[in-house]
Amino acid sequence: MKKSFIPVTGSFIDGVAADIPGNNWTKRIWKKELAEQKAMGIDTLVIIRVGFKDSCMYDSPVLRTPLHGSYDLLEFILSEADELEMKVFMGLYDSCSYWLRNDWQGEVDLNKRLMDELLRRYRHHRSFYGWDISHEGGIK
Repeated sequence: MKKSFIPVTGSFIDGVAADIPGNNWTKRIWKKELAEQKAMGIDTLVIIRVGFKDSCMYDSPVLRTPLHGSYDLLEFILSEADELEMKVFMGLYDSCSYWLRNDWQGEVDLNKRLMDELLRRYRHHRSFYGWDISHEGGIK
């Protein structure tokens, strides 16, 4: 039996998790990594989430998180993806608190405001394809 391989054309990336090197990458490293992914056939990037707990990929007036980089990492990734002709989908915000308090509606409402902010700031990018609410709910 001959096996055929399905090429991988998408990749998850994360710019806000405290436990991975990507959280501390420079623009030069991000640029190199994105170019390498494109060279391997990746044409779709899925950002796991733009905000997590007290961190965000940019200084968001909606989220008001105290931790973000010195530059707008989301703008940088979208600009690079424009040049590389890649698509970018992004997970929204996960506070790690609303859902634990069974206030999922509060987090959904916050993410709706975040969607409006993302559209205002980034819709001019050809690479901006959409978002998802990145929660994993649990049942007690």
